[in-house]
Amino acid sequence: MKLPPSPKWNTKTDDIDWADSLRRSQDDERSILPVDTVFPRAGQIWEAVADCQVHMHRWLNPKYPSLGPDAPLARGERVYILELDHPKPLEVRFLPVRYEELHEILAPDSLRYELWLTTVRSIWHPLISKLSYFNELFRMEH
Repeated sequence: MKLPPSPKWNTKTDDIDWADSLRRSQDDERSILPVDTVFPRAGQIWEAVADCQVHMHRWLNPKYPSLGPDAPLARGERVYILELDHPKPLEVRFLPVRYEELHEILAPDSLRYELWLTTVRSIWHPLISKLSYFNELFRMEH
């Protein structure tokens, strides 16, 4: 069995370099993603193929987001893909095209909101088999 490399050490904090550890973990997850995965790109419009629940961040104050309740989106709802952190993002951040109209329904007490989902299922496990994934719930608009 091949073991992963030892974590890098941060001499400034005299601790593991957690940023490097996170990057390695994300790289490992990307290496097991299905080869046929279609990754969204910033600025694209995608459409919900079924009624679904998506995760939400909302800003109750101007500086910091908080994790909101899951937000319902109806089949046919169109979403705009926000800036992504990687060409093969593990999570997709997006806004409904009808942002203003849905703001009053999804996050009426917030200054603004953002929706997100994990891009694609990388492993199957009975405890996480009920999770929703962007590539299962949305298709790119043509």
